[in-house]
Amino acid sequence: MALDQSKKSRLERPFTSQDLRDFIGSDKFWAKFEKQNGEKREIRCDFIPRSRYKDAHGKWRKIKNKREKSDFEIANFLNVYDIENYGYRKINLGTLYYLRIRNNKFLVKPTVESRLDYKEPEVELEHLP
Repeated sequence: MALDQSKKSRLERPFTSQDLRDFIGSDKFWAKFEKQNGEKREIRCDFIPRSRYKDAHGKWRKIKNKREKSDFEIANFLNVYDIENYGYRKINLGTLYYLRIRNNKFLVKPTVESRLDYKEPEVELEHLP
């Protein structure tokens, strides 16, 4: 499925984490990013809220307490649900380098201005053929 005209025109401006979440919407997507230890990881995820998750021992747990996210966490991370491992994950916006939404592939590049300490991180998406 090709990108519609509104999404194509949106690719011209940089994305904050909230803009990227709005751009992806409720679609399932693949994300590739680099972990803190340098390992590269690929996960299949979405933004659909869930009431249960699977803990480290493989037991299903109900989410009881919902913690409010800080402004730093909202600006720097994508909080996603990992479909394959049945749990929530945080993807650092600075280490994200590839997205696939349906059949649309995007190369993710951080902007130069987002490296400043006082500015919210932003990324640019480049549509791959």
